[in-house]
Amino acid sequence: MTMRDVERKLEEKIEHEIEHVEEVLEHELERPTVPKAAVLYGDIVYWGTILGSFVTVLGSILAFVTELNYLEPELVLSAIWEGRSVDEVWQQAGGERPDGHWYIRHLTRGDGLTMAGIALGVFVVVPGMLASTWHLLRERQRLFAGFGLTAAGITIAAMFA
Repeated sequence: MTMRDVERKLEEKIEHEIEHVEEVLEHELERPTVPKAAVLYGDIVYWGTILGSFVTVLGSILAFVTELNYLEPELVLSAIWEGRSVDEVWQQAGGERPDGHWYIRHLTRGDGLTMAGIALGVFVVVPGMLASTWHLLRERQRLFAGFGLTAAGITIAAMFA
């Protein structure tokens, strides 16, 4: 065996090892597939939160730039910075603390629109969970679909409690 033969065998072995390492790296670097139900939930929550944020910013601008408010923003903010309780803030700013979704009756006012945007950002998880649950049912994953339906029900119940 000549030196040339040894070099050629060594080069072949090195090339083979490099190919093997490349195959291992390709396998290691493959991205895991995300379940379609998770992508569906994520897309709905993502875009719904963005929409809720825009509504909240628009309402905040209206609250501070115009006089169209249910409560006086200056009084509300000063009461909050003074560390007053929620009931004290409402009493100082506009009377009695309303129940439930007071902002629905005041969507044309800045603070009502701000609160509606926040509520939309919170509520958007419900359509996301329901869409994801529907997809899980179609894939016959009944256990996870049951979890999704339960979570959606708890979220809806908490909104009206």
